[in-house]
Amino acid sequence: KIIIVGNKQGKAKIKVTSKGKNIKGKNIVKTIKVTVYPTYLVDLPVLNSTEEFRKGDIYYDRLQNQYNKAFLIGKPTGSTYHEWYLNGKYNHISGVLAFSDKDNMSTDYNYCGIIQIYADDNLIYTSPEINYKTEPIIFDMDISGAKILKIVHKRECELIVDSCILSK
Repeated sequence: KIIIVGNKQGKAKIKVTSKGKNIKGKNIVKTIKVTVYPTYLVDLPVLNSTEEFRKGDIYYDRLQNQYNKAFLIGKPTGSTYHEWYLNGKYNHISGVLAFSDKDNMSTDYNYCGIIQIYADDNLIYTSPEINYKTEPIIFDMDISGAKILKIVHKRECELIVDSCILSK
């Protein structure tokens, strides 16, 4: 019997048993290759939201960078958010933030957005202001044990949140 007991960044630990007893590595006659696929935030169900969850196949920012595992957040009326129930399953989140090309209403630097990320109502990340000339921003942080993840958008524009990978 083979049991995957944990994985981290593409590597998996396995436990091999026979009749309920652990088998030491010397008794394994085959090498087992295990592929661990990332968990993308965009693929998890949204728990709560102040706007429709808008995920798409491909989005572009104003600098014509392409985003494939993304969702849009923000609307002209101000602050919005999405929440996900993680149940403490993940320890880490990373991703990319960018100004949406769909939001072509203004080239004014004052027309910008800010993303805040909360783990169980604790603020763990605040982005700098993101406007139409901002290069994509990479974020990477610890969310160990968080049950609820909340991404908040402040201001009045659309931003892209891409490749949010959750890992254990």
